[in-house]
Amino acid sequence: MTTPYRILYEARQDVLEAEARLEGEHPGYGVAFTDEFIVAVRSVLDQPRMYSRTEDGPRSVETREYFIQRFEYRVIYAIDTEEIVFFAVYHARSRPGGWRRRLAQ
Repeated sequence: MTTPYRILYEARQDVLEAEARLEGEHPGYGVAFTDEFIVAVRSVLDQPRMYSRTEDGPRSVETREYFIQRFEYRVIYAIDTEEIVFFAVYHARSRPGGWRRRLAQ
């Protein structure tokens, strides 16, 4: 059985922006990044608690992250009782906790 999940609009936009930026810097990297994001989502859905808890997340919500090492991006998600919600795809050097405002969605 597949774990129910959703990817917030903002997280989808994060992926599109990263893809465009990377493609502009190095042709082919944008597509490679999107491929890595798809691998991340599948891996999380297979074993959501396998990945580290976020250090910059609230303690009241179980937030975790899958790290795309090649591009230094964090795929941030929360494990809810009913679904997994992907909140953000942030570069590792971005402002810590900047994604937390999305938890209210």
